[in-house]
Amino acid sequence: MADNPERLGEMASAISHALNHLAQVLTFLPLPIQLPHLTVGSTVDEFMDGMERTRTLIESEPADHAALGELDQAVLYILTAFDVLSIARLDEMRNWRYDAAIYACDMAIVHITLAHLVLTGEEEA
Repeated sequence: MADNPERLGEMASAISHALNHLAQVLTFLPLPIQLPHLTVGSTVDEFMDGMERTRTLIESEPADHAALGELDQAVLYILTAFDVLSIARLDEMRNWRYDAAIYACDMAIVHITLAHLVLTGEEEA
């Protein structure tokens, strides 16, 4: 897929979209969490380490356990999509990688939405 910049861009956009949703919902937690940022000079490993720390912070939140579980699942899906994107940048085109990354981002948004509903009291766990 390294030779298909359009698909790589779509994968990156889907990950960014999922991260934006996650960042918004993390502000509804009793102890709001800020996501790590990929900035000039930072590495993918630093970002991934930051996302792992986010999972640890989510676990320690004094909030509904069902909502926290949904957020944890969302982070796992986003990390999976990020890994698939990293592999796709290095390897030949494989359509299933594109499909897997998009699916993972879609599933992350489903979990984020469920967590948001529980955290805001719109849905019982």
